[in-house]
Amino acid sequence: MIKRFVAPGYIGGDSQRPAEGYNRRRLLGYAAAGALVAALPIPVFGQEPPWTKPDAEKTPAEKLFEKIDFLEPIYWQPQLIVNRGANRTGRRGSEADGIEDMKRFCLEEKEEESWIYLPQIEAWIETGQRLITQEEIDADRRHFGLPPAKMIGVHGDNNYVCELVETKNKDLLTSVRGWHFHQKSETADTNFEHSVEDALPSDDDLVSGSRVMAGYFRRTGGKVDGSKGVRSAYGYCLYNLTDKGKREFAALDKEKIVDNVKSMFKSVEEMCTLPKELAGEDMNGEKIKKYRGTLLKKMCARMSNDLVRVSFYPDE
Repeated sequence: MIKRFVAPGYIGGDSQRPAEGYNRRRLLGYAAAGALVAALPIPVFGQEPPWTKPDAEKTPAEKLFEKIDFLEPIYWQPQLIVNRGANRTGRRGSEADGIEDMKRFCLEEKEEESWIYLPQIEAWIETGQRLITQEEIDADRRHFGLPPAKMIGVHGDNNYVCELVETKNKDLLTSVRGWHFHQKSETADTNFEHSVEDALPSDDDLVSGSRVMAGYFRRTGGKVDGSKGVRSAYGYCLYNLTDKGKREFAALDKEKIVDNVKSMFKSVEEMCTLPKELAGEDMNGEKIKKYRGTLLKKMCARMSNDLVRVSFYPDE
C-alpha cells in the first residue's frame, strides 16, 4: 500500500528552514513547473483585499487581512486547487469550506498538495513546494529510524510559513494549522484496513508535524500556536502537541519524537479489524461507514498521549 504525507521542506537536520528559500516553487514533478497558472479566474490581489466594504461593515478578520504582508502576490481562488503552476494560490473562507474542498481531491487527484489555514484572517494559503522523490523519502526515513515504505508526498514550504507568521506579521498571526490530504487507496473499497490507514496521519505526518509544531514553540516562546490536519475520503484528523509535548520536543530531539510516534502506532496496531458480523457488507455502505467512523475516533483517542493529541471527525 502506498502511504502519503507532507514534509516541512527539509530532509533530516534541525534547521526547519530550507536553504532554497520560500520562492523555490515546484521544481520537481511537473512538466510545466516554470509556467504561470493558466487562465486563473481571479486576479492577483497581493496586499489589496478582495472586497470594498466600508470599514464599519468589515469583520475583524477582514480588517486584519488588510494589514497582512503576504510576502508575495497570492492568486485568490473561489476554491482550493491542486496547483500545478509556479504562483502561490489562496482561498478566502472558513476552515470548514476548505475541508470540504479537499474531499474531492481525495477521490480525484493523483498528486499531493498542502496549505496553511490562518483562522484570524479566515484564509487558506497554498504551501506545497514540490513533490518528494522516493529516494528522498528513503533517506528521510533512514534518518529518523523509520522502516522503509513506499510513499508519495509534497514538500511543505515551511520557510514561507515561518517568514509569514513569525517575522513579517509578528504578533498579528498567532495561530496556524497546516493541512494536506490523503488520496483514497485503490484497494480501500475492498480492504478495510487500507481505508483506515487512508484516514489516519502516517508516521511521517506525525514525526514531521511534531517537529514543525515544536519549532513554532521553540522560536516564538509559545506566541504562535501550530497544529496539523489531514483530510481523507472518510473525514479529517487533527493533531497537535500538548503543552508538555511542546516543552519536551522543543529541542527537536529526533529519537524522542520518533519513539513517541512509534508508541502511538503500537497502541492501536490490533484495532484495525472488521468484525465478523460486518464481513461481506458493502465497504461504502452505511454500516461500514458508521463502524469505521466510530473505530477511527477510538483509535485516535488511544493514540493520543500526554505529548500529542489526535482526533478524528467523520463525514456525516
